[in-house]
Amino acid sequence: MQNPLRNNEGVALLLAVVITGIIVAMGLHFNISMRDDLIASSRTGKGVKAGAIARSGVHIALAALYEDAIQGEIDTLKEPWARAQALRLYSGALFEEGSCDLVITDLCGRININRLIDSTGKPDPKQRAVLERLMNHKAFGTDNQSVSDLLDALIDWLDEDDQITGFGAENSYYLSLAAPYQCKNGRMDSLDELLLVRGMTKELYYGTNEKPGIAGFLAIYGDGRININTAPPEVLYALSDQMDYEAAERMAKYRTLEDNGLDEITWYKNVSGMSHIALDASFIKLGSDSFEVTSSGIVEKFRKTITASVRRTGKDIPVIISLKVVDAYGVFRN
Repeated sequence: MQNPLRNNEGVALLLAVVITGIIVAMGLHFNISMRDDLIASSRTGKGVKAGAIARSGVHIALAALYEDAIQGEIDTLKEPWARAQALRLYSGALFEEGSCDLVITDLCGRININRLIDSTGKPDPKQRAVLERLMNHKAFGTDNQSVSDLLDALIDWLDEDDQITGFGAENSYYLSLAAPYQCKNGRMDSLDELLLVRGMTKELYYGTNEKPGIAGFLAIYGDGRININTAPPEVLYALSDQMDYEAAERMAKYRTLEDNGLDEITWYKNVSGMSHIALDASFIKLGSDSFEVTSSGIVEKFRKTITASVRRTGKDIPVIISLKVVDAYGVFRN
């Protein structure tokens, strides 16, 4: 019988099968690669569009704040800038593809923690008292001692010396940690720095399903005075130990009624049960110069969000003083 290995036709057939198999495999790999490239290209394109929409939202916010400044110096939650969320209802007409979520927050309605240290580099007792009252609010589930210790540590984080304040912390503590780092000894550049301060927990900072986070009531920009026309009830409550939380809620509700004027610094005395209360006039105001703009561009399942801190001086065009961009995969630029 003839040896099959000597059969040239059999060898040729075998080679043909092998080569065909290689070609098919290469073709499949090429098709898969092409498909992946097309998907990646599509994702990149949609991500770029989402980013462009987000940037457009920021510019819309700047224009709204500029227009508001021209109209007057008083800022309230009745004004168009405070209702920027409504943009999404109309964004389909503005953008050929995708939509925009836009929120403008008045940072002067929050407590500026950088102002805990005054211009001379010393702790400001008024600022501390307001922060202490805020953080001791029952909504946050804190206790007096832990709040006092946290504020001591916050003062040490912000002041320039290495002297420990009360039960605070300086480099001797932070450098002894398993993952050591330096005490800032200076003003915060980001609110998230609070998470580095001894005593601050993620639960207190971000909140939980049951409790709000303290971060939503704090800021690092502004002159330290609180705009009582825009501050949330928790911040209003913190302005005076004469006021309970129910009174702060009545203040917030009073601001929503169209017939109630908010152009006098003592308008709060017209609120039921508050005629006897006197807020520190040096600590409050009716206009704002610092805002946070959060703009999200959405294209199908892709979302890109830009958070910008904005400063507005008089009737000048607002300027961006810090910027953070986030997409579905996390922060990629500061």
